[in-house]
Amino acid sequence: MAALEQREHIEKLLEREEKQQKRAASIQKHYESYVSSGDGGAFERLLTELDAYCIAWVRKQLWKVDLYSDETEHNALQESRLAVWNAAEADRQSGEARENFTYYAFGMYKHKTTDIIRKLSSARKNGKQVSLDEPADDSGRSLGDMLPGGESADRVEKREKEGTFRRLFELYVGCLLDSPAYPPRSLALCYARVIPHLIGAIPDTKAASAKWAFERMGNGTVGALGDDSEKFLKENIKNSLRWGEEFCRLLMERAEENPSVLLRDVVYTEAYDRRKLEDWAEYMQKSVMRDAVEKLAADRSLLYLAKEYLSGSSMLRLLETGGKER
Repeated sequence: MAALEQREHIEKLLEREEKQQKRAASIQKHYESYVSSGDGGAFERLLTELDAYCIAWVRKQLWKVDLYSDETEHNALQESRLAVWNAAEADRQSGEARENFTYYAFGMYKHKTTDIIRKLSSARKNGKQVSLDEPADDSGRSLGDMLPGGESADRVEKREKEGTFRRLFELYVGCLLDSPAYPPRSLALCYARVIPHLIGAIPDTKAASAKWAFERMGNGTVGALGDDSEKFLKENIKNSLRWGEEFCRLLMERAEENPSVLLRDVVYTEAYDRRKLEDWAEYMQKSVMRDAVEKLAADRSLLYLAKEYLSGSSMLRLLETGGKER
């Protein structure tokens, strides 16, 4: 069910991206029509499509700093539309149409929204730079009238970052559980790298990581350790997490080699020593990270947030650690 929901989510994201591409082409067409003919109808259609293209970004930026309201959205769009009209009119006068006007116009929406956020944020700081009584626009409303209540901008951004870190970590753990690797290798990574982060017992070195995992695993069978780790991940990350079909299939194959022995009595841990445990954890880490990065690239909404808040190296580190630093 989880895999089905993920595929449906990705399909919806791809559909949304396709709609945006069509809007971009439509905006360019109406812009070129206006530049060549001065047709007011073409410009109105341009603005309608451009608003639809940019609105999600505008709302997100206002929400992130706790400044979203119908009024602030309206002002951001109005300021942006005016800037777009000035640019399009200048191009009409010169008779030269721009290539990729959509992206140029989107930049104006970004710039005008950022200007409004900066002005209102200044007003929020006790009027140190801008008076709350200053007119916001021609409506007669003041900046103070436009300030919604609620959490501070820092708290809103902190919550969104934490949510991004959590989603990255869940993606990483999901790739580990779905890996087709030999079960002891998957368990080596889970006990040496994942579980220590969840309980705050983060070893300083790889050797210490292997030692901690070796002692935690004790003499449990792979079957018992699989159950133990799955229960731990359910309780500490998400209740729907479970080892994948390939992990369970490989366990059953090994058990069938000796049908008279119960699965839980098949002791795999005799194959472990600390050096091998760390070697397997390192091998699995590279494999799981490749899968996680591939899935992240397919999840455009999560990738957008990750790029907004993280550098490339930080993104990879947080995929593994769930936001917890060493």
